[in-house]
Parts: sequence; C-alpha cells; structure tokens
Amino acid sequence: MAGSISDYYHKKDINAGHRLIVIFSIVGATLIGGGIVLIIASNWDQLSQLTKTILAFMPLILGQLLMVFVLLRKNKNQTWRESSGVFQLLTIGATISLVSQVYYIPGRLDQFMLMWMALSLPVIYLMRSSVASLLYLIGIMFYAIFTDSEIYLPYGFFYFLVLFLAGLPYYLHLIRTKSGSILTTIHHWVIPFVLLIGSISIGDQNDLLMFLVFISLYCLFELIGNIHYFDHLHPRKNSYLFIGSIGVIITLLVVSYKDYWQKLSEKGIDLSETFLIPEILAIAIFILPACYLTYRQIVKKSFHSLSPTQPAFVIAIIIFLIGLQSSLAVILINVYIFIIGLLIIFKGMKTDHLGKLNYGLVIITFLVIFRVFDTNLSFALRGLLFLIVGVGFFITNFQLLKKRKAHEK
Repeated sequence: MAGSISDYYHKKDINAGHRLIVIFSIVGATLIGGGIVLIIASNWDQLSQLTKTILAFMPLILGQLLMVFVLLRKNKNQTWRESSGVFQLLTIGATISLVSQVYYIPGRLDQFMLMWMALSLPVIYLMRSSVASLLYLIGIMFYAIFTDSEIYLPYGFFYFLVLFLAGLPYYLHLIRTKSGSILTTIHHWVIPFVLLIGSISIGDQNDLLMFLVFISLYCLFELIGNIHYFDHLHPRKNSYLFIGSIGVIITLLVVSYKDYWQKLSEKGIDLSETFLIPEILAIAIFILPACYLTYRQIVKKSFHSLSPTQPAFVIAIIIFLIGLQSSLAVILINVYIFIIGLLIIFKGMKTDHLGKLNYGLVIITFLVIFRVFDTNLSFALRGLLFLIVGVGFFITNFQLLKKRKAHEK
C-alpha cells in the first residue's frame, strides 16, 4: 500500500514537471519567433527587396526544418511537437505579413486571418500540437470578428464553418486519447465559445431570426454536455452543459419583452425570401444534430432524462411561428420561462440538489425582476413581489436542508 501511494505521487510530480516543460518550451518558441521578427524589423528599411523577400521566408523555412527534425527524431516527445508546431504557426503569419508589406499587396485583416489559418491547419495534424490547435481556433474566431458583415454573410460564414469543421477531428482525437489533459479541458471551453462568436457575426440580414439561432445553438451545447463522455467529467470540465443551460435562459429572458414580439408581428418574415440566408442556414445546421442527440438521449436513457431547457429549440420555434400572427407569444414565452424555473426547483428538491434548487429560484427571480421593471406597477407592489420571491428562497432552502438532516439521522 505504501509503495502504491509513493508511486502515485511520484507519477503526479513527473506529470506536473512535464507540463511545466511543455509550457516553458511553448513560451520559448514564441519568444524566439518574436525576437527574429523584431531583429529583422529593426533594419527593414535599409534592405533591398530581394533581401527582404529572403528574410521574410527564412523564419518559415526554419520552422519547416524544425518540424522535419522533430518528426524524424523527436516524434514521441510532446514538448518538441508542441514547441515546433506553435513556432511554425506563428512564422506562417509573419511570412504572409512580411511578403505583403514587401510587395505592397493590398488586403483586409479578415483575408489575412483566413489565409493564415487555412495554411496553419496541416501543422496541427502533422505535429499533433494541442496548443497550435487552440491558436487555430482563436484565429478563426478573430476571422469571424474582423470580417465585414456584407462580406461575411455571403461567403465568410461558410469559410468559418469549413475551417471550424476542419479542426474538429483533432479535438475528437484529444477526447479519445487525452481526455484528462488540461489542454483537452481548455478545448472544451474554447470550442463552444468560438462557435458562439462565429454565429453572432451572422446576424445582419434578419436579426429577428437570431433568437432561433441562439436557442438552437445553446440547446445543441446542452445536449452535447449530456452525452456519455461528459457524464463522468467534473462539472468545471463540462463547458457545454454550463454554457448551453445558461445560454438558453438568457436568450429566453432577452426575448421575454413585448418589444421583440411587436417588431416580429409588424415586420414579419417572408420565408420565400429568407430561405437561403445565413440565419436560416445556421438554424438548420444547429437543429439537425440537436434533434439527433435528443432522440439518442431519449432512446438510451429516457424522456424524463431531458432537462427543462433541452427541448427549448422546439418550443421556441412553435412560439416564434405563433408570434408572427399573434401577440400571445410574449405571454407564452414568459410562461415557459416560469415553468422551466419550477421544474428545475422540483428536480432539485427531488434529487436533494441544492445547486439545482437555487438555480431554478434564480431563473424565477430574474423573470420577476424583468417583469417588475417592464410594467407600470407601484413601488409597493414591486416590493411585495420581491418579498414573496425572497421568502420563497428561504422556505425552499430550509425545507431541503431539513430533508437532508432527516436522511442523515
């Protein structure tokens, strides 16, 4: 027993030391790349065009030679793979930038990011570099941010999706081979955030449809967070469940005001004209896998395993279609939020889960706050509503704690 404990802590120390070596190696590779660029830049104006061209490609060639060396001699060493992968990714961007400057090639920032990320994609798979993968994902996120909406909507969103999907196989490889790695955990958080930013950028042609884009995306996140792989992970590693659940509630609260539904009924949506716009495309892309995951969860577990927020994309579409013709939609959306809060409270009490109980109470509290300040209620009535909600917090928490003590006895 003593030997096993000793071996455990010995391996733990080795792993911690290994992570530090990888981190410092990546930092070193980044500093070396930056140093080379700064040294070249300091004498840039005095150099001839040919010399500038040679120097522009030199970091890229050095990075490629380093990659060849690592693949042939240090292929099993993660530190070498990560360092060389990051160095090569940075030199690709530096070379594109320098060549553009030497030959006065005009271009936009989004075009630069698109070319840089497209050329950097093979580096991730060749070097099996997780840090390069993270930098790539962040890069395509900035591509979506920097792209002008008029350019992004016809083609940019498609390019973003292609680049995003091209990087997913490496993420799936990490899940299969290094599920406990800190870099895999970071991927769990970065990937939904990148997809969310890329989706926000499409809202231009018909912003009313963005409600369905966000609802379908957040429901997809939550359903992904409920697949078997994430069931056994610590909650802090299950970003999909956290972002999805919170995102659904926030989106529903945002559209719980009557202004959105008045605008929807007045403006309307001509489906024949909007059928192929990016918002509709995004909704379809998110809803199809959401439907599949919902079906799979019901078959493998049960219908009752679905959380109150997971089927929100179906209910939201129904309410949205009603909202095109009737003002009843604003009432339905508020009732739905209230029901979600109640169901989560009941589930928390049934499973003796204090976190779920208070989460449901917080949802109802925010709904009350939104409606209190959205209506012309007197201060006395507003105060009364807050008192009722506050008393509800105390009573439900007290009852759950009392139940826990009874079970302990």
